Amino acid sequence: MIDPRSRKLFRFMLVSGVWSLTTAAWLLLRRQAYYEPHYSFAASDVLLYVGMNFVLMTLLAVLASLVVFGMATRRLGLWWTLALPWIFLVFLVCMGGVKKWIHDQEWRQNISERQLGSSTASPPLESCSIAPRWYGESRPS
Repeated sequence: MIDPRSRKLFRFMLVSGVWSLTTAAWLLLRRQAYYEPHYSFAASDVLLYVGMNFVLMTLLAVLASLVVFGMATRRLGLWWTLALPWIFLVFLVCMGGVKKWIHDQEWRQNISERQLGSSTASPPLESCSIAPRWYGESRPS
C-alpha cells in the first residue's frame, strides 16, 4: 500500500509544477509579444526565446509523463486526466513562440537581402520545388 503522505506530496509537486510552468510560459509569451516583431538578432534573444521555450517544452513533457505514471500507479485519480490537455496547450504555446521567433528572423533576413539587391532573396519560380511542371510551357488541357 502507498503511503498517503507520499501521495499528497506527489500531488503537491505536480500541481506546483503545472502552475509554475504555466506561469513561466505565460511570462515568456508576454515578453515575446511585447518585442514583436523581432527586427534585431542577439545571442541573448536566441537563448531566451528558443532555449527557454525548449526547456519549458521538455519540462512539460516530463510533467505529462509523470501525470500518466501517477494515474497508472493509482497515486492520482482519473480527474488528473484533465491536466493533460492543459499541459498540451501550454506545450503548444511554447512551440508557437519558437516558430514565430524563427519566422521573424527569416523574414528579417529576406528583407535585408532584398534591400541589398541580392539575387538569392527570392529564387525564380523555375528553381522552386513546388513550381508546377507546366510553368514556362504550354498549360496542359
